[in-house]
Amino acid sequence: MEKTHNLADCIPENLIEEIKINGKEQYNQLVYRAAKRGKIDEIAFMNSFDEYNYENRENNNDLNDIGSYSTSCYTTPKHPQKFLKCLKKKYFNKYPQPCIILGHTICGLSQRTKERKPEYPNKEHIDWWIYKDGFEEICSAFKFFENWEGQKNE
Repeated sequence: MEKTHNLADCIPENLIEEIKINGKEQYNQLVYRAAKRGKIDEIAFMNSFDEYNYENRENNNDLNDIGSYSTSCYTTPKHPQKFLKCLKKKYFNKYPQPCIILGHTICGLSQRTKERKPEYPNKEHIDWWIYKDGFEEICSAFKFFENWEGQKNE
């Protein structure tokens, strides 16, 4: 069995081939991600589809787009910083200790979204399709980003 068949169960079978064509194993790709709950755990790395279901939110994404089943991350901390400011302003009661985490796109396939969608507005956005058996390794490899508002988020 190919390793890419070890992608999230929520991904429709007809999109697996498109992910294989677009995504690459890029263990040297450094990325930043907002962790809403302030923890480095499997929940912090949920793909968009699973996260919407986990949080009981309506999913308005195009479910025929492979990006709807990826874990979003960024090549710089800029976008996660903006997102954390929003969380702290509007959703502090629900997410009192959000943080930014960083690491590499190991244990899966990833792609800069703009490569697949030239019209995509954020050139720093990375789609990352994580292998089901990769979460433990990812959680131990990611670290808290220390330079956000001068605090270490632990």
